[in-house]
Amino acid sequence: MYQHFGKAIIRTPLFTYHDLIRPDSDQSFDFEHLLQKKLNDPYFMEALYWASPGLYSLSKDLQKNLIKDEKKKDRLLHSLKKYIIRAGSRSTPYGIFAGCDIVEINSEGSSSSEKRSNLTLSRKIRPDMSLLVNLVEHIKTNSTIWPYLNYRINNSLYTVQETFRYMEYRINEGQREYQLNAIERSPVLDKILANARNQSLKISDFFQLIGNDSDDQEKSVFIKDLIEMQFLVSDLELEVTGNEQLNKLKNQLIQLKKNDVDVDEYLNLIENLENVIDKFERAPIGVIPFREIHLLKHQLEQMKIPIDKDSIIHGDLLRPDETGIKLSEALIEELLQAIKAFSKLSAKTPFYEEQLKRFKTAFIEKYETQEIPLSEVSDMEMGIGFPTINGIGNIAHNPFTEQIKGPVFQDKTEVKYKWHDFLQEKTSQAEQAGQRGIVLTDKDLHPFKDKTSLLANTISLLFSILPDGQILLQSVGGSTANSLLARFAYLSPEINSLSKHISEKDIKLSKEAILAEIVHLPEGRVGNVIRRPILSPYEIPFLAKSGLEDKNQIQLDDLLISVQYDQVVLRSKRLNKQIIPRLSCAHNYSLSQLSVYQLLSALQHPGKLGFQVSWGTWASSRKFLPRISYGKVILQLAKWNFKPQDYGFILEDGDPVCSLREFLKKWSVPRYIAISDGDNDLFLDIEEQDYLDILLEELRKKKSLRFVEWLYFGDQQQPIEKTYVNQFILPLYRNEATPKSIPEFFDDTRKDKSIIRSFPPGSDWAYFKIYCGAYISDYILTKKIAHLSKSLLQDQLIDKFFFIRYTDPNYHIRFRVQMKESLSSNWGEVVKRTYQTLEPYTTSRTIWKIQLDTYHRELERYGSDDIDATEDLFFHDSMLYFKLLEEESFHTDDTVRLLTALKNIDKWLILFKLDLQARISFTEQMAQALLKEFGNEVKVKIDMQYREMKQQVGSFIASDQFEDLFHIRDKMIAEDLPRENLASYIHMSINRWFKSDQRLMELICYTFCAKYYKTQTNHHTFRA
Repeated sequence: MYQHFGKAIIRTPLFTYHDLIRPDSDQSFDFEHLLQKKLNDPYFMEALYWASPGLYSLSKDLQKNLIKDEKKKDRLLHSLKKYIIRAGSRSTPYGIFAGCDIVEINSEGSSSSEKRSNLTLSRKIRPDMSLLVNLVEHIKTNSTIWPYLNYRINNSLYTVQETFRYMEYRINEGQREYQLNAIERSPVLDKILANARNQSLKISDFFQLIGNDSDDQEKSVFIKDLIEMQFLVSDLELEVTGNEQLNKLKNQLIQLKKNDVDVDEYLNLIENLENVIDKFERAPIGVIPFREIHLLKHQLEQMKIPIDKDSIIHGDLLRPDETGIKLSEALIEELLQAIKAFSKLSAKTPFYEEQLKRFKTAFIEKYETQEIPLSEVSDMEMGIGFPTINGIGNIAHNPFTEQIKGPVFQDKTEVKYKWHDFLQEKTSQAEQAGQRGIVLTDKDLHPFKDKTSLLANTISLLFSILPDGQILLQSVGGSTANSLLARFAYLSPEINSLSKHISEKDIKLSKEAILAEIVHLPEGRVGNVIRRPILSPYEIPFLAKSGLEDKNQIQLDDLLISVQYDQVVLRSKRLNKQIIPRLSCAHNYSLSQLSVYQLLSALQHPGKLGFQVSWGTWASSRKFLPRISYGKVILQLAKWNFKPQDYGFILEDGDPVCSLREFLKKWSVPRYIAISDGDNDLFLDIEEQDYLDILLEELRKKKSLRFVEWLYFGDQQQPIEKTYVNQFILPLYRNEATPKSIPEFFDDTRKDKSIIRSFPPGSDWAYFKIYCGAYISDYILTKKIAHLSKSLLQDQLIDKFFFIRYTDPNYHIRFRVQMKESLSSNWGEVVKRTYQTLEPYTTSRTIWKIQLDTYHRELERYGSDDIDATEDLFFHDSMLYFKLLEEESFHTDDTVRLLTALKNIDKWLILFKLDLQARISFTEQMAQALLKEFGNEVKVKIDMQYREMKQQVGSFIASDQFEDLFHIRDKMIAEDLPRENLASYIHMSINRWFKSDQRLMELICYTFCAKYYKTQTNHHTFRA
């Protein structure tokens, strides 16, 4: 299970909720009072400034009675009311409307405020990333500066045949729009790529690379074209990891100045920007240095540097805990138990898992087991792209159709799970009893599977402590516990230390694999959300600059991707290690236009991003769903879902307020609710006219409406100054990593480039896909394919053959035959005989399709040097299986087949000279890796099966039954095959052995063997 780090983050709004609700009663303050109070509150007005400088200016005009347009005034008042509500009710940081701090956890449950009472409310200021991006764009296009900058290759670049492809962007209405660019290769560009891929070069260096065939003016024009095309990018590009973007840019400009480059204008601008930040940090909250801001804006306008939505600086609030809430070990334990309950009601397949499933299917169809460069695979035209669309390669850049086409259709058909009926019945019972919620017990949840093993090694819990002592669990999961936390690490040394500690745990639990942080800057302002400390020893830069040394950067062209044992696996060629990408921020990568970025981000998830209650399709049309509780923990709030057809009549009524009251009463909506829109909740008191007016305005704007009950206000004993809505982020880590198979990779130097990889129809190998049912497959193998293979060998038409079973998604036999070296011209005869042999089964439709295909050798899996010997091994293993099928007991008795499979594994381990201890270790490791696919419930059943068959297992493996057949195979297999191939050889052998459920049978076999070998450790003698 999980452990905590001893600390958590608490988030609270700028004001207590008694700014909205009278402390001496349960009545809400009217907005006339609140507007007058807040527009004169320096804290609120500064928070408004950070949220929207334009709205701040309008509010000042409102105070001076300068707004005469009534519609404009109404819109302004509506916005101000929503911000006033936010300031006292919403904990999510946004400028300084809410802030965060670190709190400690201990057995006594002492609160953070008891230990950190000397801390005060403070804001932290830094340049807005959009300003820095625009500033860099301006500098690097300055005609007097660009020739003196250093440049390197665009890190999205990759090679496809005789072209270079890379992503470039254009600014359209302030937003970056990306598109794929391609330019033809040339000797000069090849030379530039070889020298500037992993280091930055001066313009003079590029001149030398171009050579003496061109004069300096031609060289300058050529290099400038490469820069404008973004084939080359400057070293001024911003980093998103590390918090010294402005200082690093300033130092680069100072270095240019030392080289007599005129950058004084920019250094003066940075000095003025630093002055604004300094003035802010010296002033108390509520005092805004408008004079300095005005001068800075004027300077930006004079220099024609664009400002994105008036955003020149970015602020966050460090807000010491004043709630007095105590986080104890007992409370954490309640939450840990609630995670299990939550998981049992959660569906297994989040959106990115569906995307990866489609990706894996398309990858295997196109590349089979090959290892392919990531950039090539991600190319929507040359590869398969991500998210994968139907029709591989059915895409090309067309600016006209791209404006017309909507998003790629995704099948949203919901799978029905067994708890769906359970929730429906519980909901019906609650409604009949007139209750708004259902309370679940361990007994209720016992039939459903605990899925906590699917979560990441470090996760975050997002929860609130309610006034009545209940805990509202809002979310569980994340690809890392740093997802919600890292962007705030710069606020204090304590938060930074916690973030680093989480990263260290992530790295430790990843074991042999390398965690590499994805470094990408999608848009300027998005940079405020995604910038974070350097958290990993390795980074994958993509259209952004890494803060690490070159040796710690993993470039896109160094990454290879494959599908192994149903896992999408990334490998670094240079490091020869599995790479697990990591995105330690809360950026919604699914909105990106970039296939590579989406794929890398999707691959960071080990199985499940988080939990949310899956109600089933029956709930999709319901207006109301009840609260779900487990003990003191609320897993989901009661909610109401309405569409325009439900409430449209309200807006058409002559008295919409009265009509709205009746509507809310009809649906038993409680007094305190929130309009829920994603993670944005707007509190409403529906007994108050002012709040109903706000609700009516929201009804006019929204296409649908969701209410959730609001439980944060209530009777309590705390002083008024401590009545804050709260939200905690609790980072957790596993005691030990979930068992996971780490693929073993070959050294690239083993690859013999002369080995032929692919054999299309008509070449030295014929490859048949024979589609049939699993049940009948053994009859086809023993009655037809075995005899066909024998005759082809006797007539010296082929050298060897082998088969495997496969599902893609339709079950079939893959039958491959290699022609006699001197008789490849007889390929047609082999095909003819195969069709004739199988004709009776095709006529009866037992075989419903036979397909000729290209045989792609699995060179990455088995190694180029060993592929011929591996195919020989598959040939002799297939021959063994055909011989065994001739044995009545093997063919008809499933128990004998299982026991023979155990002996088969034992023979493989003997063949590779593993001693007893090595056999135990190997079989246990393989069983653990396979168990991850099936869960612990399956393990319990397998253990029971072994206890029932224990005696049979031992006696059969030790017996001489089928010994002669195994001996024939084993003596024909080469003795120098690599040990790292052993698991794959056994996997393919087990695949031949069983008609269906081969992965589960492989797990059973390894589990049985491991247990058998352990019993042998007490014996003095052991067969080897």
